[in-house]
Amino acid sequence: MVRHLKLYLIVLAYLIYFIISPPFQTPDEPEHYQIVYFLTRLQYPRLVRDVHTSTNYQLLGAFEKVFNTTQVASENYVLPDFEKIKKFVSQKNKAVDFPKVNNPLSKQGHQPIFYHAVAAAFFSVSTLLHLDMITQYYVVRLASSFFYFISVYLAYLILKYLFKKTDVAENLTVFFAINPVTLKAGIAVNPDSALLFFSLLALYLVLKMKEEISPKFILVYSFTSGFAMWTKFQGVALVPFFVFIIFQKYKWTRKSIWYCVLYLGMTFLIISPWFLLNLTRYGQPVIDNFAIMGKFNLPHYNLGQAIIQAILEFRHTVMHYAGFWGWGEPYPFKIFFITYTILFIFFSFVGIVQIFKEKNNQDTTLLAHSFSLILFLFSVALRHKLLRFSGDIQGRYLLPAFIVFVIYLVKGAAGFSKIRVDLVSKYFLWFSLFQYYFILFFIIIPKYYV
Repeated sequence: MVRHLKLYLIVLAYLIYFIISPPFQTPDEPEHYQIVYFLTRLQYPRLVRDVHTSTNYQLLGAFEKVFNTTQVASENYVLPDFEKIKKFVSQKNKAVDFPKVNNPLSKQGHQPIFYHAVAAAFFSVSTLLHLDMITQYYVVRLASSFFYFISVYLAYLILKYLFKKTDVAENLTVFFAINPVTLKAGIAVNPDSALLFFSLLALYLVLKMKEEISPKFILVYSFTSGFAMWTKFQGVALVPFFVFIIFQKYKWTRKSIWYCVLYLGMTFLIISPWFLLNLTRYGQPVIDNFAIMGKFNLPHYNLGQAIIQAILEFRHTVMHYAGFWGWGEPYPFKIFFITYTILFIFFSFVGIVQIFKEKNNQDTTLLAHSFSLILFLFSVALRHKLLRFSGDIQGRYLLPAFIVFVIYLVKGAAGFSKIRVDLVSKYFLWFSLFQYYFILFFIIIPKYYV
């Protein structure tokens, strides 16, 4: 009964966020949604280089109407005009009526398209059903629902395997699943939920790996990391993780070198069509959208200063897990967000120290998984600082490693307080429920509905 109650808690918490969050409120949703639409027309948008001078870039009129009537996250808590939304829905603007655009452009045209292709299947079903646009939007959201619930189940399997106690695994799964960043990814029409799935799958595969790595396992892992990159190039962080696992198991031997060559070759083969497409379109295998998504207005930093600033950037990343929903000023309850961030960093540090003391192979796997992503994000932040780009490292970028940080946090809290892990996991469960309802009633609902 208790086990089912925890499952119901996750489902209920998800459904509330799913229903009350208006369309196009999560990061870059209008652009991602439009890519989904273009894919149903067998078009893959290019990255727009300048949104101001390009004559072919546009947010389709139907999308723009919805976005303009629901956009509130970016400034001044302006409420959605629900009467306009109701009127727009009643007009039955259907997907089949959207125009075809020749050579479409997008601010997210640099993204790989695995997630968008999955979402396009949901879009196509909604088109066949002749749904109005708002209903269609929620149907397309189901693609993220799919990846969210599979990810939550994988998180549970990982926690149960590591802690060997079902009750601890269930408590921490709730803590993981109803964190605002996890929930936000689970309802967003963007690739974060799919990347979370592939990252958790990669970690689970390595944890459950037998003593010997087989070519079959390398094939499975190559597809996992390859499709992670097809979801979002950030998935490349899984590559050094698995290379580390191979050398940890076989040291510097002929077998380890052969397995690395095999793995890297197969992974490259899987992602190579995307590299080739970028080469033909932009003249380089990987491209970013920094030039159109931010400003190059930071002070000039030398290398040492840039490294320090890049490290400090992670304060912002961690604070998102306290419950940020959107951005803008004024933002209430700063003392809660600041305290959460300090405790998150402190207990994570204590937990990592605890793991180093235990010297367990499984713990080494966790460290390798999380640090591979952290190093990737650090390199991005460092590049930002050196280029004077005022971009941030958002909490959702760290989400693929959040399950590992949950383990750091519980071990850190248990080690610092000298309280049993099973009891600490219960405290984490109760805190996650408090945090969820606190954010729901004092941040999200006031932002959209009061």
